[in-house]
Formats: sequence, C-alpha cells, structure tokens
Amino acid sequence: MKKIMFFATTLLLSLNVNAAEYGFGATLNGESSTIYIPINITKEFRVEPYFSSFKQKPNEYSGPYRANQYGLGLFKVKEAPYNTNIIMGVRAAYTSGDSSGKFDGYSFGPVLGFEYYPIENFSVGADVSWQYTQMKYSGAPQYYGDDGYTTKYYRTTTSVFIKYYFK
Repeated sequence: MKKIMFFATTLLLSLNVNAAEYGFGATLNGESSTIYIPINITKEFRVEPYFSSFKQKPNEYSGPYRANQYGLGLFKVKEAPYNTNIIMGVRAAYTSGDSSGKFDGYSFGPVLGFEYYPIENFSVGADVSWQYTQMKYSGAPQYYGDDGYTTKYYRTTTSVFIKYYFK
C-alpha cells in the first residue's frame, strides 16, 4: 500500500504543475513492461513517473517470479538536430515482489538517452542507465535464513520506448 501511495502522490504532485506538455509512453520486453508519464515542466526539464511490472513463469531452474517497480525520473532535455532530443538525468525507484519469498528495495542511478520525433507529438527513443540497487529478501527461511538477507549490486540497463505527448 505504501508503494501505491508513493506513486500516486508523486503523480498528483507532478500533475499540479502547469506543465506545457504531458505524455504517455511504454516499453514492452516480453515478460516485462514499463509505463511512463513524461511531464515537460519546461522545454529543458522533464519529470517522469513510471511503473514497471515483470512476471516470469516457473521453469526447471526456478519457481515463479514477479516484481513491480514504482519510480520517478528527473531529466534535463537538450534539443539536437533532426527532431531529436538528448535526455540526461536520474531515475529512482522502489521495487517489491516475490520468488520463493518476498523482497523489496530501491534503486537509483544516472540515465542518458535520446528521443526522435518522426512526427509531431510522437517519439521513439532509447536510454541507458547505470543503477545502484539494494534489496532485502525474507519469507523463505530454507533459502534466506531466519532473518533473510540484504544484497547490493550495480548494473546497467537499457530500454527502447515510444511516447506520445498531448499538447
């Protein structure tokens, strides 16, 4: 419930700003999907709440896995030639899920990307991120011990997205 309240509060606060442009975007990667709500506060500053969901069916090596992520991106947007924008900023997120027990944690890190507008209001783009992640696992003593455990790691992520902006 806390994560839903965090996401809803972030979204409502963002929508109360007199933004010039709101949008809707998505990334679909087989078992995972992300929905973005880009809000261009100015031509050069964007706030972007997002929600990701990942589900994996059980296989011979592991049981079912599911995770949800509620996040927020803050970006500087720089116009480039040929209907392109360069995007630089940071994303932070809260993640929770289960796989032979429960887990939750957070991640944050810098993001660099671009988006190309083949037509007005519609963009396709990609970004790369370097993330620090910390997760706490609990709920399955046979796997995690009685108190669970915490793990920290760094990783890179990439995504390809489409976005539509309402004016």
